[in-house]
Amino acid sequence: KQWYQRRVAITAGIVKVVRDYNNSYYINFTSFYEEYTRAHVASIVKERFGPRCQRVFSIVLSKNMIEQKQVAELAMLPFKDAKELLYKLYSEGFLKLQELHQTPDLCPARTFYLFNAPMEQIRMKLLDVCFKAAHNLMAIRKDKLNENARLVDKSLRADAAIVQAQQSGLSADDLEDMLTSSEKQQLGVCMRIVKRLDLGEITLVDSICALSHFGAANVA
Repeated sequence: KQWYQRRVAITAGIVKVVRDYNNSYYINFTSFYEEYTRAHVASIVKERFGPRCQRVFSIVLSKNMIEQKQVAELAMLPFKDAKELLYKLYSEGFLKLQELHQTPDLCPARTFYLFNAPMEQIRMKLLDVCFKAAHNLMAIRKDKLNENARLVDKSLRADAAIVQAQQSGLSADDLEDMLTSSEKQQLGVCMRIVKRLDLGEITLVDSICALSHFGAANVA
């Protein structure tokens, strides 16, 4: 029970207690998808801009609105560095900026600059990037396979003939040489490229699922 209570305390509302039902525990999937997507976006920020940008982004993400001086203090960064990182994220569309003027003359010295992370805007931006990237990867893979269609077909026919010979108890030694060494090398290069494209597409599908779940959870 103490372990569950600790988990409830640290899981940002993902695990909750229903006290009306003998302190039963349940998972709030809306909170789960929100936290999962936030972590996923933060990892994208780290990959694109580095760990210091991720730290700044995560701080802003945890607040509704935050002033740049507070970000510098929480991130334990010099004010100048924090300001540069904030405006980099702002220019890339990961942050929004709101100006609060203390005087009618709009003097910058008497203006608060508040940042926040608009998750819906970020979600739509990243989804668009992911869909375009996935489309490009599929197009490149299709072109690569079309360029080597003869070799791919020849290799498949050779594999089928080897399997058939083995099942019939015949020697398959001669069949293994249906492709020349240069053809095997060219086909190997092609398939390695296709494999990398496949892995990239899988990564994009993971991102698309994470970002789509966040939107579905918020709509629900």
